[in-house]
Amino acid sequence: MRSERSSGSHGTRFAPWAFSGTMTEKQLLLYITEKDKQELLQVQSLKSLLEPHYIRPAVLFLLSSAAGGITGQNLVVDAGRIAPKP
Repeated sequence: MRSERSSGSHGTRFAPWAFSGTMTEKQLLLYITEKDKQELLQVQSLKSLLEPHYIRPAVLFLLSSAAGGITGQNLVVDAGRIAPKP
């Protein structure tokens, strides 16, 4: 919080994004097995694998003037992986 306030006077915004389990070509080639995919789908709220095309618009939004009033928030793009379970 402190860094946001000190840099805000210079027009700098702080809005990190968090993404996990993104199915990039490298991830799929080197690390993610079919079993991993099935386990992710089981625990996620949304039943599709998280691919880069889901993350790109969120990052572009945070970089745009449309997000000019947003600071100190973390936009989580995870297909509901960390959503509270009922």
